[in-house]
Amino acid sequence: MLITDAEVSPGQDRHRREIGYGILMFLRVPSLLLTVWVIYAYNAWLLGAFISAITIPLPWIAVVFANARGQKRDPRERNTYKPALARQARAEALAAGNNPQLEYTDSPRRESDIIDHVDTDNPNSSKDK
Repeated sequence: MLITDAEVSPGQDRHRREIGYGILMFLRVPSLLLTVWVIYAYNAWLLGAFISAITIPLPWIAVVFANARGQKRDPRERNTYKPALARQARAEALAAGNNPQLEYTDSPRRESDIIDHVDTDNPNSSKDK
């Protein structure tokens, strides 16, 4: 595989979409100011209306662009995370005497995104045990 064939990471794809969203949202202000200036300076109502017509859908276009999905996920990639199993594996590794290190991943997920379900009747139970 060539370096030019490498896929864009999800983090890089998200950053690219955030930059595009910011640029499209920023363009609204100068284009509306340009509309006001064209109408005031040249009394060109048709040109001002045309510029405004282009400016009005920019927020919707920016949102669609920002929410677009990048490259398809590799179906061989694991897409589940079972916190109870991870805790159990870590506890077993600690009991065996070795200190496991976390693997580096380029995933946009954060540990704060993972929420365990705890039954209020039995606080020691977890949904995925």
